[in-house]
Amino acid sequence: MTDWPTTVLYTYLTLALNSFGWSINGVLEGVGLDPTGSRKVHLAHFKLQYFG
Repeated sequence: MTDWPTTVLYTYLTLALNSFGWSINGVLEGVGLDPTGSRKVHLAHFKLQYFG
């Protein structure tokens, strides 16, 4: 019974952090910087893996 709430909480936190990471990348690209390029690739892979 404890697996389900834990999974939901973990998923929610992961998605929140993922969205935050995309927001940071968007701001940096907007000012012409992209120091988190490798991280963006990881986030893109995460989105493809979980959302198709």
